[in-house]
Amino acid sequence: MVESELLMSVARGFREELGGIAKFSRGGQVGRSTFRGTIHYESGEKKQGIFKLYSSKDGEGWVHAAAKQALILQFLEIKGCSSGRVLDVDWHEENDGSQTVAIIREEVKGKSLREIGDPMALTEVRKRVGKLFRQLMVVASDKLLVEAGMGFSGDVSSGNVILASDGFNLIEWDSQLGQTNMRDVTMGYVAPEILGEEKTISEVLADTFSLGCVITRALIGRKSFRRIVPVGKRDKFLEFKDIENLVPAEAREFLRITLSHNPEDRVVQSNLDDPVGHYRFLGRMLGADV
Repeated sequence: MVESELLMSVARGFREELGGIAKFSRGGQVGRSTFRGTIHYESGEKKQGIFKLYSSKDGEGWVHAAAKQALILQFLEIKGCSSGRVLDVDWHEENDGSQTVAIIREEVKGKSLREIGDPMALTEVRKRVGKLFRQLMVVASDKLLVEAGMGFSGDVSSGNVILASDGFNLIEWDSQLGQTNMRDVTMGYVAPEILGEEKTISEVLADTFSLGCVITRALIGRKSFRRIVPVGKRDKFLEFKDIENLVPAEAREFLRITLSHNPEDRVVQSNLDDPVGHYRFLGRMLGADV
């Protein structure tokens, strides 16, 4: 399996560079299988960061998810769009024989969009959202990531977008768009076709719908968003007609396109061979600096 080889290679590189790990100290929970903690090395050195654990007990796709997260975070750092530098990757066997991969990264300081209740002004969103567009651009346009089935986010949602000092940062990249289980997508942000019966899915267009949901959430605030798309409602998707009168006029064309339930209507160019052009066109339509 290519993902296993890639991930094991990354893990070996960290072990050669940093030496053995003596133990992990676990801190507060951040999300599912995610917590703050400290790595204690055999050398006596320590590093603090955000830990995310992937286990063979999770079933099919666990290695691909871990590899996708680690490789994309490293790639974004190389491209100057970091969502938290990867501090370490450790692959080890547990006492019960199961396998665990721990990915430890720097914490991106700021509040998640989920934690922010009030609506944001369009001028503020425009000023902050450029980095998110650039992150989606560089991941979707890298040939190696695309060929490995990793050239997308799959879960652009309020809990995964951090409002940091340098703008909106997407911090989680391990979703497989529900191919192995539905825990890796966020209801209310996932594109309708992911839960439908479509045989062929465009990851870029699925991320485009989720991007529209995130921008809507920022512009109308938590209360209005959740009145339209209640928590846990699997069959309820954001529709442009529901928010047309709640958003500034200058954002309506962007949202009309991105929130279309027909993926083909989200295509803003003749084809999707140029995802950079796709996201840049949408960003400029919104008035963002991309």
